[in-house]
Amino acid sequence: MASGHAFQPDLVKRIHDTIHVGLSVRHVPSLILETKGIPYTLNGKKVEVAVKQIIAGKAVEQRGAFSNPEALHLYWDIPELQGF
Repeated sequence: MASGHAFQPDLVKRIHDTIHVGLSVRHVPSLILETKGIPYTLNGKKVEVAVKQIIAGKAVEQRGAFSNPEALHLYWDIPELQGF
């Protein structure tokens, strides 16, 4: 989040509406959550597959390729994602 802003229901609605109008209903995620960080590779690319693995309860082996591997810990045991 940008400094001075907060993750609130009205922001979630704006994100939802923007995706719905800009793309389509099928692109709108069923859940929008705040995160404190996103893991990146050493080249600056977002590491989406590793986040999916963590959420699925799988181990991520290639942590040496991340510039901030500690960000993966943010995705363990998120209550809203249990059984998702």
